[in-house]
Parts: sequence; C-alpha cells; structure tokens
Amino acid sequence: MVLRQLRQAHHLTQKELADSVGVSQSYLARIERGERQGNVQIYRRLASILQVPIERILPPDNSEKGR
Repeated sequence: MVLRQLRQAHHLTQKELADSVGVSQSYLARIERGERQGNVQIYRRLASILQVPIERILPPDNSEKGR
C-alpha cells in the first residue's frame, strides 16, 4: 500500500515505474498488492526512484509470525 501511494505521489503509472525498475507492470502490481515480494535489488531501485529509504517500502518481516 505504501508503495502505491509513493508511486502516485510521484505521478508515475505502474508501467512507468515498472519500466524504470526493470520488471513487468503485472509483477509490480503484485508487489503493490502484497501478493509478491521482490528481491533486494528491486527494492533498492524502487527506493532510489521514489527517493525514500529502502526501509519505508520493504514488506513487513513475517519471520515474527507465530511467536
């Protein structure tokens, strides 16, 4: 959700951001919806383009689940 808000704040379409990052629009859409997690390189590129710290867009750590 944060990723979508940041993308929209920068007036970028999913296609524009996906092209800049080097992924497909459908892959970026799944990341935005939380259905898919990208690798660290993708999040680094996204953070750089959106001008935010990488921590702001990383998905929550699910390793704490179930504790």
